[in-house]
Amino acid sequence: MKLKAKTPALPCEGCPYESRRCKITPVIPSAPRLLVVGDAPDEGSEFTMTPFSGPEQELITSALAAVGYGEADVAYLNLTRCRAAGDDLTGPVHLKAEKRCRKFLEPDLTRTEVSGIPLLLLGERALHRFWKEEGRKPTVGAYRGLWIEAKQITPGRKAFVARHPREVLRDRAIDARSAEFKADIRRMAVSLTDAPLALIKREVYATVREAREAGFFERLAALTTPWAFDIEAYDAVEFPSRKFVSTDPCHPDFRLRGIAFAWATDEGAYVDLKEASESGDLLEASEALTPCFASDADKWAFSGHYDEEGVVYTKVAADGVHNRAGDGMLAMIALGDGTHDSLRLEKAVVDVLGKPQYWQGFDKSMMRDVSLADVADGAIGDACYTFELCTDLHDRIRREDYLLWGN
Repeated sequence: MKLKAKTPALPCEGCPYESRRCKITPVIPSAPRLLVVGDAPDEGSEFTMTPFSGPEQELITSALAAVGYGEADVAYLNLTRCRAAGDDLTGPVHLKAEKRCRKFLEPDLTRTEVSGIPLLLLGERALHRFWKEEGRKPTVGAYRGLWIEAKQITPGRKAFVARHPREVLRDRAIDARSAEFKADIRRMAVSLTDAPLALIKREVYATVREAREAGFFERLAALTTPWAFDIEAYDAVEFPSRKFVSTDPCHPDFRLRGIAFAWATDEGAYVDLKEASESGDLLEASEALTPCFASDADKWAFSGHYDEEGVVYTKVAADGVHNRAGDGMLAMIALGDGTHDSLRLEKAVVDVLGKPQYWQGFDKSMMRDVSLADVADGAIGDACYTFELCTDLHDRIRREDYLLWGN
């Protein structure tokens, strides 16, 4: 018996919202610079037939207008074209509809007008749709104010994460949340201009020999004031790197990509070690760097035990790290408000320093093959931010801001 070919289902066929007449399509100008992605239309959207409406739209447009994005610069869409039943965005009915609506979402994201432009992801549902973490679901709190590289829908696409205006406007501390939202949008806009990097004086060395010939190690070893360092690592066997390898200096496949140093908030250097790491000959690096790490100057790192182990177990600092007197993560905790959703450096930069991140969501599992210029910019930026965090904490302690005197 000859089987009849099955006719492909239309996008809405089989969707729990199939019979709905009110379907909100994206608003896409002819040449936008940013694509805003929300979760689902609301009651106001059904009335205006636009993805966002009312106070939510006002908050978005005012925040974007303040950083130079006008109506013609921004495209808007939601994960679904229909309003959630009972406005329940996490119920099984709506999640099924969201999955079904991917047949609309993928073509919308690749339209000529918006292909390749950055995304602004609003809220948890948008974050989950584009980003996933092994074994758990990411929270907006942990990624708010940060760039990520999409893992799903359009892999590798740059996306900035912010709270959904609905969440902002419903919060009891609405003024603080609104200010936070606008600050995040400002950081997003600044990051797109690469302005922070232009303010840093950088020295970049492709090899240990190049840094040695420039006299860099002698200058570093002679410093008597504090300096910060930041390591970058990769997996010698698998690419992309296995997380448990590139974050474990004791693993036999752990390799140093390079080390960044900062002796001011706006001045630093990067020495690439990829060539030496791949050859397995770090002797020259050890001879050059051991005196630096053994000097009397205070050394600061963000995740101190990781950075220290990274240079000690690879014998780049054969005599250990002397006077590691500052830890950026501890500084983040001490300087913050105690409500950190994440203890990563990029969150310290956003939540404590209120500045843009340097890596802009770069996937560090690709560290082995990232260009020298890019890894140097990101690593030096991280070292400078670590220096700033530790400086701020030490200055605060010096001012005795933490001492509460009784009456």
